Amino acid sequence: MFTYFDKPEKEGDNAFEIDGRVCKVNDLYTTKGGQLSLQFILANNLYDESRGLKFNSYLPVVCWGEQAVTLNESLNVNDQIKVCGKMHSRTYTKIIDGVEQVFEV
Repeated sequence: MFTYFDKPEKEGDNAFEIDGRVCKVNDLYTTKGGQLSLQFILANNLYDESRGLKFNSYLPVVCWGEQAVTLNESLNVNDQIKVCGKMHSRTYTKIIDGVEQVFEV
């Protein structure tokens, strides 16, 4: 997951903490590889102090293994939680109207 204003404390570090409210919880599922996974959406308000603007973000979160099982039993919509983890990004190419475009997510 990512937000526009969350940045690692030091260069090369990809750890983060962010808090918000749970606005959607998917069912626990098992991947083709046999791992348990739980996905939910975390709603978060971000502030750009330099411009005095507030942004609403809806951040996808994925939990694996025992953590997924534990959260599946206790996580509810509107719960306020703090998520700590690592940011990951990947690049993919998509052809839109015959033009190849590269996206990073």
